[in-house]
Amino acid sequence: MRKILMFSVLTALFIGGATFASAHCGDCGKEADCPRKTAKMDKMFAEQDANSDGMVSKAEFVAYAEGKFAKMDADSNGSLTKKEVKSYWDAKKEKDKKDSGQCKGK
Repeated sequence: MRKILMFSVLTALFIGGATFASAHCGDCGKEADCPRKTAKMDKMFAEQDANSDGMVSKAEFVAYAEGKFAKMDADSNGSLTKKEVKSYWDAKKEKDKKDSGQCKGK
């Protein structure tokens, strides 16, 4: 049961990241082929593909998600509160705003 719960949390973190990347693009009105969205997804894939073989294995996926979990776990107690998750995503959103600027596809 604990493995299922952990895998569910890790999957949610991954999907949340992909959704976040998608939801915060589209400034140019070219959602499907927005250069900024493509760059974010490429970066996220490269971060997960630890051995650079062009594929993300289950082990690479889990290791990446565990790293994200550790970053969110502000008090390092092995559990996430809604406040910790919200703080992480709010900080990420602000950082992405500063880093990305306006979509180049406009």
